[in-house]
Amino acid sequence: MTQKSSKQGSQKEVRKDAFLKLGMIFLVILIIANTIQIARFGEIVERVDSYNKGVVDELGGFRQDIISFGSDMNEMRSFLLLPTKDYSFIDKETEIEEETTKEASETEKALYQFLGGYTDEKLAEKNFEEAKQKIESLNSDEAVKEKLEEAELSLGRVEAGDESASFKVLAGSNALYEIIGDKKGSLQIRSILGSQSLSEDKTSEDLISYVTTNKEQVIEMKEKLETKKSEIVTIQNNQEVKKIISEKNVAWNEQPEEDEEGFHYSVTNSEGTVLLTISLTRSDATYSFKDQTYDSADQVTSKVIDALKEIDSSTALEKMVAERRAELESIFQDEAFQDLLQTNGLTVEPQPREEYNKVLYDVKNADGNVEFSFVIELSSGLFKVLKDNEEIDLYTILQGSKKKP
Repeated sequence: MTQKSSKQGSQKEVRKDAFLKLGMIFLVILIIANTIQIARFGEIVERVDSYNKGVVDELGGFRQDIISFGSDMNEMRSFLLLPTKDYSFIDKETEIEEETTKEASETEKALYQFLGGYTDEKLAEKNFEEAKQKIESLNSDEAVKEKLEEAELSLGRVEAGDESASFKVLAGSNALYEIIGDKKGSLQIRSILGSQSLSEDKTSEDLISYVTTNKEQVIEMKEKLETKKSEIVTIQNNQEVKKIISEKNVAWNEQPEEDEEGFHYSVTNSEGTVLLTISLTRSDATYSFKDQTYDSADQVTSKVIDALKEIDSSTALEKMVAERRAELESIFQDEAFQDLLQTNGLTVEPQPREEYNKVLYDVKNADGNVEFSFVIELSSGLFKVLKDNEEIDLYTILQGSKKKP
């Protein structure tokens, strides 16, 4: 009995050890499996987070598009004089304008415009005063005078006006440069070569350097341009040119217009409209005419003569009246119009007569008496009908016919 019990106890211990070992093995397997599952789950979570972030970004962009759309809709409704709406998808923080925004009145606009102009005027006065002081300081600077004397240059006196203050730099009596300050407050050197700004911190040094370095070039170019200017006079005095100008009733400008590019000599009609222009370029002293460049006056003269022959020197009013006459005379020649005249025993004088501010086409009956006249008013170009000493605007007749039932 004792041996049997002992054997059974030994078997239980063996089974217990076996179960314990199996349990440990199973626990290890479970831990490994869980670890793998957790790692995979982490990857999934990371992918989901990445996806969610993209979705959030997309939704954010989509929401912004919706907000912009709502704002555009409100702008369209305002343009159509419809009340705007407070869309639920537009946050108060993102509203561009409130519905209660008050438009500035004409009085407010006028006051702000006045004060703005006053401010600009005061600033211009301040800038001009500072520029004038700089001009006077440069002109009296002994160091500047000394350096320029070494280059055989001298300073002219300061000349001040309402818009600018300036002085000239001379070689003998020949003015090569003009140093000028205006209401913008900056100082510039102007010469036949164009304009050059002076720096604020090295004004005198810049002045000395520029005028001395470019002295010979300025003298040479100035002499060359003066020669070219005198050649312009020979073009103007050409006998054929003078004849055409007289026939066309046009004129050359007495003085050329001058700018950074050069000198511009224009031909104008009686009302001052520019018909053609010859330009003299600063940079290379060449002539420019109708987008072509010429080196000599002889080359450009023949081109000017050809152009003068072709120009229409009529004023704007003369062109308008000519167009009105052509329109009226064209209608007179129309077959249907001629038939209507003949039915009533009328004829239109082919040549109009002129009175003060009028061109009149008389319409006569079979006896040769004037029944009425078609009129072109010269000052306005209006068509009128003169009948029984009363002028009627032609188009009011048309309006009257439209009112009839």
